[in-house]
Amino acid sequence: RETLHVRVYADKTAANVMAGLSRAIPSCPGYTAVDAGGGSATYTVERLAVPGAGAGFVTWRQKLTLPRPSAAPTSVPTSVPSATALPTATAAPTTAAPTTAAPQAAAPVLIQDVAVTKRGTSIILLASYAVDVAPQPQVLATAVKALGPG
Repeated sequence: RETLHVRVYADKTAANVMAGLSRAIPSCPGYTAVDAGGGSATYTVERLAVPGAGAGFVTWRQKLTLPRPSAAPTSVPTSVPSATALPTATAAPTTAAPTTAAPQAAAPVLIQDVAVTKRGTSIILLASYAVDVAPQPQVLATAVKALGPG
């Protein structure tokens, strides 16, 4: 899957954004994004070479571990009456055999390959993404090529 985001600025903000990314990304291990509601997401960052992305592009791969889907709670009785037990004060329930919980599956990981460039006063962000596997490299390379040199 792929996405395209364009942000247009009225001043030198686009140039400042590109300069900041160019300095930060090569040594950035990760970052935390916080939304207006106070929610946050922490990404790890890796260097990424994208064919066709020249000096006018900043590229990287970022990963986000997604929350595990919550399973509906299941009720497991701690004791089960025996088949012959009568509902009287003298009939004792038998204890169920202990159960072991199934191991939890690993949380899914969103993997995004990102290329950012500046055109005039605009920032253009191209991204290709997948879950639990690396995105197909030709997707972002094709988008970069279609956009042309940065």
